[in-house]
Formats: sequence, structure tokens, C-alpha cells
Amino acid sequence: MGDEVDRPPYRLTKRQSKAYDKFADTTAMVLEDTGQRRDATEERMDRLALELTAALLDHQSRQSHYDSAIISGLAVMGLRDDTGWVEAINYTPIYSAVIKVARMLVVYQSVIQREDEVVELTKKMNEDDAHEEATAIFTIVREKVQRFMTRTTDSPSALPTPMDWIYECRTYGMHIRFNTPAGGTIDWEGERIKHRDIKFTMNQLSQMLHTSVDEARGLLAQLTMVEKEGVEGLPTIEWAKMEDDHGDDRVGYSFLQDKRNAWLDKGHDWVLRRIVGSNAQKKAWFSEGVSDANPYKHSAVRKYGRAVEQFRERLWMIVRSTEILGIRYVNTINGGVRNILAHNKMMCFVTSYHKNFRQSGQTKVIHRYLPREVGELLVWYLWLALPFWQQVQGIVKDADNRSPFLWSDEVVSRAGGEGETERGERQRKEQEEGEWSEGAGQGREQGEGEEDMTETAGFKDWIKERKWTSDRARRIMQRHSERLMETKLGLSAWRQMAIAISNRYLHKAFKEEGFGDEDEDEVEDDPADLQAGHGTHVAGMIYARELQQGNFGTATRREQFRAVSRRWHRFLGFGAEDWGGTESGMKRQRDPFEAAREEARFRRFSRLQQVDMRGQLRMMMGEKAEFRGQQEMVIRSIVRGESPVVQITGTGGGKSLSFMLPAYCSPEGTAIVIVPLVSLREDLHDQCNKSMIESHIWRSRGGNRLATITFVTPESAVTKAFRDYVNWLQSRQALDRIVVDECHVLLDGNDQFRPKLQELGPILKDWCVQKVFLTATLPPGEDAEFFRVAGLGLTLRTGSRQSAQRQTSMRRRKTGKYVRWCGGGWSITPTEGLLYTPGRQTE
Repeated sequence: MGDEVDRPPYRLTKRQSKAYDKFADTTAMVLEDTGQRRDATEERMDRLALELTAALLDHQSRQSHYDSAIISGLAVMGLRDDTGWVEAINYTPIYSAVIKVARMLVVYQSVIQREDEVVELTKKMNEDDAHEEATAIFTIVREKVQRFMTRTTDSPSALPTPMDWIYECRTYGMHIRFNTPAGGTIDWEGERIKHRDIKFTMNQLSQMLHTSVDEARGLLAQLTMVEKEGVEGLPTIEWAKMEDDHGDDRVGYSFLQDKRNAWLDKGHDWVLRRIVGSNAQKKAWFSEGVSDANPYKHSAVRKYGRAVEQFRERLWMIVRSTEILGIRYVNTINGGVRNILAHNKMMCFVTSYHKNFRQSGQTKVIHRYLPREVGELLVWYLWLALPFWQQVQGIVKDADNRSPFLWSDEVVSRAGGEGETERGERQRKEQEEGEWSEGAGQGREQGEGEEDMTETAGFKDWIKERKWTSDRARRIMQRHSERLMETKLGLSAWRQMAIAISNRYLHKAFKEEGFGDEDEDEVEDDPADLQAGHGTHVAGMIYARELQQGNFGTATRREQFRAVSRRWHRFLGFGAEDWGGTESGMKRQRDPFEAAREEARFRRFSRLQQVDMRGQLRMMMGEKAEFRGQQEMVIRSIVRGESPVVQITGTGGGKSLSFMLPAYCSPEGTAIVIVPLVSLREDLHDQCNKSMIESHIWRSRGGNRLATITFVTPESAVTKAFRDYVNWLQSRQALDRIVVDECHVLLDGNDQFRPKLQELGPILKDWCVQKVFLTATLPPGEDAEFFRVAGLGLTLRTGSRQSAQRQTSMRRRKTGKYVRWCGGGWSITPTEGLLYTPGRQTE
């Protein structure tokens, strides 16, 4: 048992020593084994390890608790890597884990003990009689539990056991845990939160979630065969007509099977119809000469399976909770009531857990409402994509057992197929052989040359789906957070940081809604409920329950969860459908974080107006840099917040400085620059990088991030995804201005040439933010038409002094002199360009 000096001072009993010797001897045999009887040897090893563990647990202390090897081992587990001791408040989970594992092992050993007894009895009688004569499993378990798995009884002959000591210490540790404030782990630097080595800003958190949604939208478009149109090409979800009976517990029921939702019929066989209706898709999915029983190309199925897994990963990233691994979208035969509900134009996840049930006697029911942007992705997936994937998997696997779980290990499985143990062992071996990839839900992707080799016999084998576990969820969260926020965010860290974010930005609002920590049973009884003969809690739980309440707590509690969810949505920039007010039409009460964001925006603009522009120009471009022509005048107009600003400056006149310098001086905000030419966009992006200005090029396929300057083409700027991005920036008070470079191109848009240009003006008009237009070419006679196309409110009045001065400005423009118009009229200026800004109108 090791060096007597170095090891902890435990003492093995005779039974324990005998069990250990058997285990050690068998281990040596396995190491020397040739592998011919490996399976039998491993089974024997499992038996011996179980016997040794049970013997260590069944240890009655006659002198000291530290005679027990288990207690000595727990002491070692209390050591930190730096040789210090783990704090009491952090050590109790180790005790809880030991208790749970010990209970499972005791039950498992009891089952094996009964099986061995049945085998012995079958030597004397038939098998049925042997099963009846063998000791009941309950009796075996109870005898073990009473002997060494509970607290020491008051019997005079009772002796303490390791489990008795563990229970005592855990109780003491829990008392310390719940009565001693934990050490501080959260710190704030402005909007940046820090938890140990993890840190990010609220904008980074929100942007990560929005990017995940964008990526999920792209994946869903791929799954539903609308990659060209995007999800906008999918059937409309009629939220106002959506019906869902939360109290209907019929097996197989969900809102997707509710006959009242007649609008769901238009999505029947959606994906299959899209494949059949496209020659390219038919060629990709179906092979000639393949039997009707299995018509699909496995390369197409594998690609689709990877997209399904990637979509579910993104969906999990957005929801972020461990208990959702048990989410069901339909009712099941074993009393599993679904957890996905439609309620009041929103989708909702309802989960419950029994933590602290023995003390409180209650289960905890949690409602998580999804924002519309996420809810529609969930509905489209369950409605359009998942039925097709289940059909394909059923054909490929020759199976028909469809999983009711959203994050299922297997979407479709065969009844009586391989068990979890065999399946886990198979996956372990596949991982060792390199046939499993982290980002894919299916087997390793093969090249085109390998397809024909596995088209027949191995067709079913590669449809292998990874298990959804809390460990996988943790790794998914870490991988995507590192990719999108440059920090590894895990589940335990998120629990800490989510509470800190709530306390800082949302907690006061929750208290105003009455969402406190008090138990529902402690709510004061309403007189009206008492007159009806029941307390308020009983009345809410039993009587006159609304149809949509189902079995999920009281209506009051549900509405409180809904209010909390919607505040989180607004804080993270989701839920655009309720930004304007409440469902009753009344003006929504402002959230506390909205005032904080407005104050931060005000401070940002105040600092910008106090900046030494000439000094900042030299810092950005070099000590010899100076303003040229009208550059300084334009920039100061932008810094003052004037809008719209139209700058006409010849090529090479430095128009890009009009948005680069303000962004350099105020990097906390975001400027959107709409550029009509890809080559110009790349050049401007490079200029920003050289000037140390964080910039980003918007991509329609996702992968976008927050930056000081975002470049986008007019065609992308009019898409719903980009409009949602602008709305998100505005909700966070992060959007400083929108710049349209080479703005004269707006006049060229028509039905034949870049038709999307015609849509940009009305959209720009709706964005209530400073607008800057830059061009080198705007003919004098097209000013008014440009104002109309660009959605500007500027008008040029005729028949007055402005008309005469306009004629003068045009003449002077021909002679090389330039004119400035300030809303109230025209004035000649010695600058190298033309600037339109709104000023106070004068008669």
C-alpha cells in the first residue's frame, strides 16, 4: 500500500486487505495479458473494483475516523494545487459527489449480489423459482444502507462509519457555506465584468449572442433549403393565431399537432418539396440506381447532419442552461410533459428541478421566455427541418423511434438497440481512432473519392450522433465564447457573472415587479381568495386555473418570469417586438440600464466635442499632418452633431477623414459606413487598420462583431439581419452615425441596375441617428433629387433670395470657387468643396 511514511495513516481491515490484494493481483494479470480474453478480464476487474469500494465504505471505526482509507482520501482531495487547503464553502460539493456515487455503487452491487444468488439457486431449482426465492433487492439494499450508508443510530452496538463522518462534515460545511459570505470574485471596470481570468464587456456579450443568432439563421436557411433567400423565404409564423393547450397531456401532443393552427399546413414536407423542386438539390441528394428503401446520398445526409448539430449548438449557446438538456417538444408516454410551450406570441422553455426538495417539499419551476428572434428559429426548426431529418434518419437507420428531446443524443433510434454503455464504448473507440470531429454531429467527413467505398455496407454506421451532456455543453460554450469574445466562458463562471449583471443592471427593476426571493407559500393570503374558502397559494395552484397555465405553477409566477425574461431580452438587444411599449398599448416603463446607456452616450459626445481635433489628427496620421480644404469645417459640423451633412469634395480631397477622425477620437461608439464598391471598402478597411481604428466588414453569412467602424454594402444594409444589427446598436445607445460614401450612386439605382439602392433611402430615413453623405460627384441640377432619394428632409426653396444665391453658387462652381449652404441660405466660402448642413431657417 505504498511507503508507510508518505501515505495517510489509514488502516485496512482484513476484508479490505483481501479485496485489495485480489484487485492488485488481477491488475497485474491484465497488464501481462495477451488480450485474448480481455473482455472477460475487464468484467472481472469491474467486479473486484466494486467489491473493494464497498469494503472501504463498510468500515466501522473502532479507534479513529482516520483509520478509514476513504476519509484519508477525502483529506487528500481537500488539497489545492498550491498545497493549500480548499475552503469549506467549496469543499461541500466534493462530499455530495462522494455520497451520490456511493449510493449508486451500493445499489449496483446489490443488483449483482442478487444475480449471483439467482445463479447459485438455479443449480438446485428452475430459473423462475430461483428468482422468486432469491433475496429481494430492496432487502439487500436496506441492509447495506442501515449498516454503513446512513448516520450512526442510537443503538448501543452501533459504530460510526465513513459515511457517518462524511454526512457530519457536509452538514457542518453547508452551515458554514450558507452563513458565511463567499469571497469576492466579481469586479467591474465600467461595462467590463471580470471573474477571475474571464472578462468581457456587455457589448461583447450581447454581440456574441447576436452573432450566434445570425449564424443559427444561416444554418437554418441551409437546413430548410432557402440559402439564397435566407429565412425570410420561409413560411410566415402567425404568432397572433398560434394556439397551444398547456394542459393537454396526450402522448405526442404539442402546438405543432394542434388542429387549430391551420397555418402550419403550408409547411408540410417543406424541405422535401424544396429538394424535389430544384434540379441541383435533387442531384445532390438522390442517386440513380439506388433502392427506393434508401434513396439518399450519404454525403448529403452527412452534410445535413453536421448542419443540424451546428444549429443545435448555436441554439444552446443562446439559451445557456444545463437543465435544458432534458427539454421535450412533445408529450411522451412515460409521463414526460413537454417543456416547450407557446404563450402569448412567445416561445417558452419550462424546466423544473428538485434541489432542496427534502427541506422545502417543493419543486422549482422555471420559465424562460425566448425573444422573437430566437423563438422563430425554434419554431421553424421544429416545424420544417426536424420532421425531414427524422424521416431521413428513420430510413437510414431503419428505425422509427423518434426522440421527443430537442437536444437528443439520437434524433431517431431503433427500439431495443444498443444500450448506453455499448454506445458510449463505441464512441470512445471512434474518438481514439480519429473518426470523430469536435464541430460535427456525424462521423468524419470523407472526400469525394471515398464515397463509393462506403455507399453500401457502411451506410448506417456513420450516422453516429454525439451524446449531449453537461460536459459537452460546457465545451461548446467555452469554444464559441473564445471564438466570439476571446475569453473562455464556462457554465459555472456564467452563473456567477449572470447574477452580477442582474444585480448591476436589472435587480432593482425585478424588485419593482415583486420578483423577490420569498417563497410562494409565504405570500400573504388575498381576502377574495379567503372568502372563496382557500388560501391564495391553493387558489392559484388548484382552482380556476387558466387553460394556458398547464401544470407549471401559478399565473402570477409565470408572468413574473415573463417580465424578467423580457428585461433580459431588452438588455441584450433582443425582443424588438416590445421595444416600443407594452402589449396593452401603454408606454413601457424605462428600464434602469436604458438611462445608464443614455448617460454613457451623452458623456461620449461631450468628450468628443472637447477634443483637440488638430492634435488628434497628428496622433493619428503623424506630426506633420494638417487639415486640408474644408476637412476641419466638415469634421467640426459632425462633432457638433449636425445632421444630415452632405460633403462634396473632389477625388483625393480626404473625405474619409470625416468619419475616421471622429471614430479615432471616440472609439467607444460605432459608425456605420455604407460603401457601394467592394474595392473601395477594402481600401478604407486597410486605412482604418493603419490608423489603429478598429474596423470590421459586415458579412451577410454571419461571423460579424462589434467595431468602431463597420463597413457594409448598400445591398447588405437593406437586409433584415443588418437592420436588426442597427436596431441593436441603437438600443444600446452605441450607434454614433451612419456614413454613406460615394452617395451619388444612390441616383443610379433602378429596376435593372442595383435595385436595392432604391430601398436604402427609406431605410436611412427610419434610422434616427446622425447621417453623413460623402461624394466627389453630385451635379448641381440633381441636388433636390438626391435629397429625395436619400430620404433627407432638406428642400431648396425657389422664388426667394435662396434661388438667386443658388444661381450664383452654380456659376461660381464653374469658375472653381465653392459655396456652403447652411439651411437658411447660401454663402460663398474659400473652401475646396460644398457642404450642406441643416441650419436655422431664415426668411
